[in-house]
Amino acid sequence: MSGFTESTFERKCAELNQSQQSIQGLSVWLVHHRKHLQNIVKVWYKEFLKAQDHRKLTFIYLANDVVQNSRKKTPEFGKAFAPTFKKAFEHMARIPGDRTKKSLVRILGIWKERAIYELPLIEDFEKTYLKAWDDLHGDEEDEFHLFATGITTPPDPRDPTGGNDQTIATTSTQKPKAERKKRVRTQKEEIESANRKRRIESTNTVDEWETDGVVQLEVKLSPSPYTEPPTEDELLRLIKVCKFIFIASLRI
Repeated sequence: MSGFTESTFERKCAELNQSQQSIQGLSVWLVHHRKHLQNIVKVWYKEFLKAQDHRKLTFIYLANDVVQNSRKKTPEFGKAFAPTFKKAFEHMARIPGDRTKKSLVRILGIWKERAIYELPLIEDFEKTYLKAWDDLHGDEEDEFHLFATGITTPPDPRDPTGGNDQTIATTSTQKPKAERKKRVRTQKEEIESANRKRRIESTNTVDEWETDGVVQLEVKLSPSPYTEPPTEDELLRLIKVCKFIFIASLRI
């Protein structure tokens, strides 16, 4: 088994894919080099942030596999990853899509069932994720509330957490979506929401100025560390921004 260096780990992260073999293979290599766990967590988080949105869930799966498979012999991995997990879950709230939501809720549910972390810490991860999601995507109650009610989602065949966890049927006491009422936030929650949204969405900006009586608009794209082509979702979001700017210019 090759020795550990940060550059070697970065290369392996670049080669990582969502297959169970790839995730578990790199997980075994990391657990073997447990004496470098502080550097492992540091590089993992750096590569997680650099990854395109469609690859970020794979990095969560990798960290989950490392923490679960090392908790008996090297529980220090779980302790080292814990502070980073909170930031990672908040960051993951930027990503839309049912598959990502269900997968993250499922991981949190498994951690609770297997006592990977103390329950208050897991609930803190969940609360951080839900608030960030609400700030970015609105008050959506769907799959996220399955965790709070003890309902898990069907296993994803590519989910390295395994498929042994049984799905619990929805109880008759759960209200249909149409009957659920939107909760009104307090002023403090609105302020916290705005602060989190500014922190999470600190990416692209739109500047406006006037030259000789003509209003000019400029979209500034933040430097991208990605070496891979943009995904379909990213292209669609960029098209929406351009469409908004075009419509705004027509109204001037």
